[in-house]
Amino acid sequence: MRLLVLLCIVGGTVAAFSLYSSWKQESRPGMRHYLKGMEYLNSKNPAAAQNEWLAGMKEDPASFQCFEQMGDLYTELKMYPEAAYCYGKAVKLVPGDGSLNLRLAKSQRSADQNDAAYLSAKRARELLPDDADAQGVYGLLELERHNQALGLTALHRALQIRPNDPAYTLALARAELQATDVPAAERDLAPYLQQHPDDADANELMAEITSRKPRTPKTIQATTRFAEHAVAGHTTREDAYTLLGHLSLDSGRTQDALHTFQDGYTRFGNSEAILKGLLDCYARLNDAPHRDRVAEVLQQTVARHQRMTHLRDQVSLHADANEAVLELAQLTEQDGDLNRAQFFFERLAQRNPGNARYQAALEAFRSRMKAASEQPAPPPPPTGTPHE
Repeated sequence: MRLLVLLCIVGGTVAAFSLYSSWKQESRPGMRHYLKGMEYLNSKNPAAAQNEWLAGMKEDPASFQCFEQMGDLYTELKMYPEAAYCYGKAVKLVPGDGSLNLRLAKSQRSADQNDAAYLSAKRARELLPDDADAQGVYGLLELERHNQALGLTALHRALQIRPNDPAYTLALARAELQATDVPAAERDLAPYLQQHPDDADANELMAEITSRKPRTPKTIQATTRFAEHAVAGHTTREDAYTLLGHLSLDSGRTQDALHTFQDGYTRFGNSEAILKGLLDCYARLNDAPHRDRVAEVLQQTVARHQRMTHLRDQVSLHADANEAVLELAQLTEQDGDLNRAQFFFERLAQRNPGNARYQAALEAFRSRMKAASEQPAPPPPPTGTPHE
């Protein structure tokens, strides 16, 4: 009987403490702002939700929920440095949360904070060993650090958890191809491509794989078929155009090659490989005016790419290299990579809120993007020439 009374007392104490802890948590400013923000979000008022979460971050910096929600919101808006900041604050408060560590790693990687992303991904993988993305993101970062064995092992594990994931399947096969393990690349890509025959990037990668095999009529035919499927599906990679173009050149079909490189130029106008392909075609056709024009464009493109490489090195070595970031943003925009250019313009403006010139550069970029989005698509370039 005394034992029963004692157990009842202990049980009551535990229940009371649990209710007290719950009340105390919900009475915190951070939790109140978090819950109110979620109400606004559910009623489709994200602006009001954002204001609540920002207030919660300010009033209760020891509560992680508002930091987490702002991280999610910034990720949705592709504001990756801001997302990484918020997730970082949340992770410091709840370091054992694997999902937060994983989201932090992803946002840091998207913000080019690769060293920090690697550490976050490593922690996320330790906390979530059976999560495909935890394994996959860690594997991608290991590959970027040239740790081939660790990267491949992690990607294999990710694909065991989530078979035929497009991103991890292509990353695995491409890494194996770069390691000159053609059989492994083909083995790991083939099942996915059989199930997704219209995946343009998978067709492009298989064209690269078959092009590495000993050259026979069969492999040439296979490479051509995969490259044609990739081009028809609007692959995000230029290699399909260069492969297909050079196959046509090798078989003496210069006009077919020219058409392929012209199509590639409309999509990848700043590709040195495609410009070189066009130059080769015009030389074979004895078309001196177009050959000279392409040679000029190629020279400008190579010079721009060399300058961009130099600026990236400066930016990576010097955190305060603001003028280098500005020039890099401008050259990246010229090169056609508008998402990356936007990242650089925004990064510069956010790090220098009092600099009117950097703020004006960002606003001018946004105005150009708005004007471009409101204009009709330009007509295709004239046959036989890059943009005149």
